Amino acid sequence: MIGTLITNPPEQENEVPMLADTFAIVEVKSAIQGIGKAMPQLFQYTRGIYNEQYDRRFAWGMAVGGKKAQAVFSGPGYALASDTICVDDASGRAKLVKLLVDWSFCESHRLRYDPAILHNKHLRYYEINVGGEDGPITYYSKGAVISAERLFGRHTRCFIASTAKPGHGATVEPDIFIKYAWPEATEDADVDYRDEGRHLQKITKTIEAEANLDGKCLRYQS
Repeated sequence: MIGTLITNPPEQENEVPMLADTFAIVEVKSAIQGIGKAMPQLFQYTRGIYNEQYDRRFAWGMAVGGKKAQAVFSGPGYALASDTICVDDASGRAKLVKLLVDWSFCESHRLRYDPAILHNKHLRYYEINVGGEDGPITYYSKGAVISAERLFGRHTRCFIASTAKPGHGATVEPDIFIKYAWPEATEDADVDYRDEGRHLQKITKTIEAEANLDGKCLRYQS
């Protein structure tokens, strides 16, 4: 296994890069074993990337068997593989070089990092931007207490966060718990009965309407 395109280089010269710092995984097997043997391990490491990197919506990788390779794009409910790239001919080598160049210079949102979760690698905290009734609200967290430890699905992550921006080395004093997930609903949220956010909004309005409740025991922000 090779980790490629490190997004957060090691602070020390002899420090080994981990999945938390790796953009893509390249799983390499011999020509005898082939790409088919590389794919299962590639998916296993991709699952680890989702678990370690809280701002990943999708993941990239590559399976190599001898002189043949396939690029792999993983989403919440699927994995897509490219046509086989044969590096023993000029056209195949050109395709491989173009892919690596595209990975290197592509913007993060086009690489499918989550634009609503920003990782401040210098100060080591996450900015989580969520919608509110009066506009977006930014919360700050040192990391997830529940991570997306699976290859497919909603990739649910839970954060203990605060509205106060931490300084260098400062701890986050939490005042809110955030559940962050990609819904499986495929219809418009206003009409889809499976939409979790819609149910939470209804619960919030019901509680606020009760005279014996202060309406502050539950908050929902989309």
